[in-house]
Amino acid sequence: MDSEDDIYDDIPPPFPVAYRHEGQPVPDLDAIPFSEWKAVLAWCDPWIRTRAVGTTTSHEDTVSAQWALHELSLDAHRRREEALARSAPPPAPIVPPHAMRHDRRQVNFRVSHEEFDLIDRAARAYGVSAPRLARMLTIRGVRRALEGA
Repeated sequence: MDSEDDIYDDIPPPFPVAYRHEGQPVPDLDAIPFSEWKAVLAWCDPWIRTRAVGTTTSHEDTVSAQWALHELSLDAHRRREEALARSAPPPAPIVPPHAMRHDRRQVNFRVSHEEFDLIDRAARAYGVSAPRLARMLTIRGVRRALEGA
């Protein structure tokens, strides 16, 4: 179906036209060899394809035309599935349990510059960071408060 020059890929092959519906040609399947039905119908919009089924004269031809529509629908579905599989994001990485975030709560409070300097000086004396020392002292203070309560 694809040519080396993509300019002509959207031009349908010539086929007998039964009538026009809303400006679109409806193929006359009775005038087209059965072996070419699927190729001709592939060029038509889905709503024109269903109209083309009505151009058949025998029950067997109508069933065959509907089967061709079904096969075209399956082909389109497969192409969509393949395109989705190619465009899907990569699977999420497997994170080991020790690296997962645990259910933790956060407490924030503001301190003045002078208070932070005191915490920072004490933290350097103990060899820890200022936020770490603030956490340690907060927890220790809360425990003492609960013991006295």
